[in-house]
Amino acid sequence: MRWIFLDPLNPQEATYRAEKNRQIAFWWSEFSRRVQDFEQLFSGKSQWDLPEWMGETLQAIDQALMWEFGPAVKGAGHRLVITPEARHDLRPLVHAILARAPKLPGWEFYSRRLPETLEMAARAVSARSGGDITGAKARAQVGADGKIDLLFCLPTCSQPGDEQQLSHAFVAAESLLGEETLDVWIGAIEVEPMPKSGFLGMFRTSNRRADLAHLAPLDQLRPTVEALIQDQIRQLPTMPCWKTIDAAKWSVCELQPETAEDFARRDDLLFAVAARADVWEASLRGSLFHSSRFSRCGETFCYVKLDRSNALDGDSEKYLDREPFENALNAKLTPAGLGVVIGGGTGLRYSYMDLALTDMQRGVATAREVLREMNVPLRTWIQFFDDEMASEWVGVHSDAPPPPGL
Repeated sequence: MRWIFLDPLNPQEATYRAEKNRQIAFWWSEFSRRVQDFEQLFSGKSQWDLPEWMGETLQAIDQALMWEFGPAVKGAGHRLVITPEARHDLRPLVHAILARAPKLPGWEFYSRRLPETLEMAARAVSARSGGDITGAKARAQVGADGKIDLLFCLPTCSQPGDEQQLSHAFVAAESLLGEETLDVWIGAIEVEPMPKSGFLGMFRTSNRRADLAHLAPLDQLRPTVEALIQDQIRQLPTMPCWKTIDAAKWSVCELQPETAEDFARRDDLLFAVAARADVWEASLRGSLFHSSRFSRCGETFCYVKLDRSNALDGDSEKYLDREPFENALNAKLTPAGLGVVIGGGTGLRYSYMDLALTDMQRGVATAREVLREMNVPLRTWIQFFDDEMASEWVGVHSDAPPPPGL
């Protein structure tokens, strides 16, 4: 269920928030009460079932929440990481939990696992996946959508793509780079056997791509990846889209969606135009989308989804022409520096308008006001490209039902 744009007047959503807030308050109350118990446990002076206790308190908020304790990074003490791992749609809930964290001496709280040393990463791989990365090497290079692809060569790997070795490589990447870098910037992670040195190393089989000359020890992976990320950021526009839209080169694309009774996200798109082809292509590719990878100006990329078949006057054809709506949105958003329409499309059932907003809350409120004044159909929503916002939506009309798929 949505969190950021939750409707407090909706009884179901209001009950959901009230219950989550109660559980969050209980969790932090219990955590604060047991601070001394943590000290005793971590120093080996006492024993108690920490996983069971975390399950009864933290994971009572949501079973998908994972946790990890470790040493503090800003001083003496401890840190606690609360992360939804692959449940990216729960990130708004995690941020809400950490926003209510008490200020406790010697404690730090984080929403993602932090980068670790090679020694600590090796321990994490051993503990979490049962692997050994001793002597492993890796290669990092820019791949699709500006993401960084990683290739790990492990001495214990006997064939490319081995699932168990992939598990070791994933934990190694997350531990060495940190969970935020992994989520936002890392693309494909692959594994291969360690290539041979000397004369035999000149002969690589067709399904292997690594050679020793382009591999580096794992303790060099993080600075290498960080340098590649900074290079990608430097290539992004220096100004927000609303300032550069007049000089944009628009792209056109046709798709072939499968017919269905209804469509989640933008699954019915037939035809689309985009001023930011990189954003549009990445949003449809299926890999994790983060707006921060496409803007250095803090923009949020989202879209309006309008159900033509739900037109109040029965005239769905007029909603095929997006220009009046796009012009009206730009007339309000751009002068205020809130954003601009950067694309749009026509689907089997829906019409779409893509937005780049510099202020998500004010931009969404403004777009909603404009569209409501234009009397768009009841089933019209604002949704978001970011996977962390996958459960978030805003109905243009206050009585709009949830969009399909949510």
